Amino acid sequence: MIQTVLIVIVIIILLTIIMFVLLKKIVKLINEQSKLFFVMKLQSYDELIDEKEKKLEKLENKEKEEILKKEELDIESINVVIPQESPKYEIEGLVEVIKKIEKEFNYDSKKIVLYYVELSKREDLFYYNNLLEIKNKLDQYGLFNIITKDENKQNKIFESLGITNTRIFSLYKFNYNTLNINNFMKVLQNEIKKNDPTIYVYVGDETENYNEIANNVKTCFEKTIIKGIKVKYKNILYEYSLS
Repeated sequence: MIQTVLIVIVIIILLTIIMFVLLKKIVKLINEQSKLFFVMKLQSYDELIDEKEKKLEKLENKEKEEILKKEELDIESINVVIPQESPKYEIEGLVEVIKKIEKEFNYDSKKIVLYYVELSKREDLFYYNNLLEIKNKLDQYGLFNIITKDENKQNKIFESLGITNTRIFSLYKFNYNTLNINNFMKVLQNEIKKNDPTIYVYVGDETENYNEIANNVKTCFEKTIIKGIKVKYKNILYEYSLS
């Protein structure tokens, strides 16, 4: 009885093993078939894509040919006229204008500067030097030390510095009733500019320089000057230029 049971068990085990092996082979076969099917599908898709691209390329080439033909026709329809001679453009009276400019601004710049140098030599610099002396005294004393004082003390400081009996102080008192250091400094600076003996020569050419003519000549470049010079003397500007 026992032997029969064992034989049955062995047979079942063998059948199970056989079934497992067969099942494994079937799965492998199905897997290979699936892969083959997928590859074939991809290949067919590639062929379809290639076919589509070829058709599109043919259409594009055809369109390009049509566009080129149309452009050729358009070009042929245009009438091109080439002038035999280039046109001459003239501004009426231009030559006369140039001649007039040359005549009006044909100055001897060096002679002009020399004129102001000679003029400055005849000027009395006493008043100008006195103005500089007063400014120097106030700077040395310290403007802050004066501003912080009341009017009476400011007057005493001016008296001690010898300013109250000067020409500039009389000019200031003529315009202002009370002493205010800020107002006085404005009048002083203005008078210094008005009496400055420096001759400022403005030129449009950076290579042009007149400083060697005299010690009080200062050449300044001004890019707006086209021709000639400008002279600033005693805070007055004299024009000898075209700008």
